[in-house]
Amino acid sequence: MDKDNLIDEIIGAFGKEGADGESEQGDIYQRASELYEKGEYEAEAKLWYEAAKQGDAHAQYCIGACYLEGSGVEYDAEAAVGWLKKSAEQGNSRALFCLGKCYELGEGVEQDYAAALGYYERAAEGGDEDAFYAIGLLYAEGKGVEEDHKAAAYQFEKAANLGHTHAKYLLGECYIDGDGTELNEAEAIRLFKEASEDGCTPARFRLGDCYLNGIGVEKDAARAVEYYRLAVERRFAPAEYALAKLYDAGERVDRDYGEAARLFRLSAEHGFVDAQNEYGWCLLVGKGVKKDVYEAAKNFRRAAEQGCVRAQYNLGKCYEEGVGVISDLEKAYNWYLKAAEGGDDRAQLSVGWCYQAGNGVKFNGVEAFKWLYKSAVQGNSQAASDVGYCYAKGIGVKRNAKKAFEYYMQAAEAGGKMGAYNVGCCYRSGSGVKKDKLKAAEWYEKAASAGDTDAMLMLGKMYERGEVGKDLDKARYWYKLALDGGAEIAEYILNKKKFRKV
Repeated sequence: MDKDNLIDEIIGAFGKEGADGESEQGDIYQRASELYEKGEYEAEAKLWYEAAKQGDAHAQYCIGACYLEGSGVEYDAEAAVGWLKKSAEQGNSRALFCLGKCYELGEGVEQDYAAALGYYERAAEGGDEDAFYAIGLLYAEGKGVEEDHKAAAYQFEKAANLGHTHAKYLLGECYIDGDGTELNEAEAIRLFKEASEDGCTPARFRLGDCYLNGIGVEKDAARAVEYYRLAVERRFAPAEYALAKLYDAGERVDRDYGEAARLFRLSAEHGFVDAQNEYGWCLLVGKGVKKDVYEAAKNFRRAAEQGCVRAQYNLGKCYEEGVGVISDLEKAYNWYLKAAEGGDDRAQLSVGWCYQAGNGVKFNGVEAFKWLYKSAVQGNSQAASDVGYCYAKGIGVKRNAKKAFEYYMQAAEAGGKMGAYNVGCCYRSGSGVKKDKLKAAEWYEKAASAGDTDAMLMLGKMYERGEVGKDLDKARYWYKLALDGGAEIAEYILNKKKFRKV
């Protein structure tokens, strides 16, 4: 079964069921325990089977669990359910709990959440802590019952009071979010610490988050890293990822790209989707690990196929540029589209460009504008500049100079050099805004300071022509910067007689 190691539960149940029984019965439990410890599972199962045939409720539960685990006998879920029902009929709470789990997971019976809940409730009446916890999960997830987080927290609390470690952790989550309970960060921390002391790995990870961000406790980077490392020791993928991010950014620890890449790899191997994407990036650029674009693309694909929008964008980029995969514009478009539909603003921009250029999809100005607009709304400065261009040229939308200026300004204020350049052009020509050459020069300078060579050329032209006061020295200065930035036309301009120094 996927959530509980039932064989471990059997051994744990010896002290609860059988210690005060008849001496013969106690001897059976003792011998079975010794056989289990020696790894003689077939002999152990045979012992339980013989006792179960005699009507011993605990033995019936144990042989049922053996069949579920395939321990000492061949796996047989239907046979397991048969023995568990015999034990449950005699009131064995562990058998009732395990039957609930069988119905919840559909092992040996048709999956039936309502039936699972019924068995869990009967087990809980006998004080079974696992049953209270399982009921809480059903309420939390709305399985077999209407989703009710208050009821879930109530059941988690009952299980926690009986010592259930993971219930303490989940009850802490309820308190820290105010989900089904009143918000109480101090109580959440107390529960996380109790669960952590009991060995609960998710609780240790959560404490790391709390100390890192000052949630319910004072910020303490050293304690955060300590708890993360405790969780990493148990191969907890989210903790491996979180610690990798700290090493990658040099936050609270000395920056170490090699250690970051190692932890990203471990987390990726343990199935953490975001880590697969991050490790792919490390491989793509050779950050902390030897560059390998083919393995990078494989990691992006693993994450992308599981719905990671950043990985979908990265895989689209690989297909567009032929990095780690054979170039395929149609596949690039399809991956960009998946990421765009998932809300990634860079992917939305790329989908807009695909429609504009007809790359991997038929040209469609209206679709191009739609996706560029979606990206711009999320604050993408390049997309805002492109939306402005669509309004300026009437691509996929009715021409509107005023709207064009507004989006160019949005792009510029977000730090986009192209947006700043276009704002300068609008002020220079009076398109969508009152003409103002001085303001045009101001915006060109902002774009130029960000490395835009077109803005440098325009500043050179304005000083050359006297649009902001004729000044050939300043014109020469800007043309020279444009040339240094790779604008070859500037060399031709600087060869004019008026710019040659005597």
